[in-house]
Amino acid sequence: MTTVSVRLDDRDKQDLDALCAELGMNIATFYSIYTKKALREWKIPFEVSATRDSQVLDDLYGKLAIAEKERSDGLMLDGPAAMAKLMEE
Repeated sequence: MTTVSVRLDDRDKQDLDALCAELGMNIATFYSIYTKKALREWKIPFEVSATRDSQVLDDLYGKLAIAEKERSDGLMLDGPAAMAKLMEE
């Protein structure tokens, strides 16, 4: 048998204690059940996701658009040399 320590925010610990008490178990039993379910299903037993930050995406797409415009403007100005460069890509 192995002991595992988990660091929790004080408030989260209190809330988890209350939940476990309501379910008739302690935190050790809670984590044991969680672990067994994760190992049985070979996945985290709940969905893990992240919220997309639209400002970060807008900035990224904006930078990509500017880079592409600058690249295409350069090709238009260079004429035959740009055509040769484009054929290399």
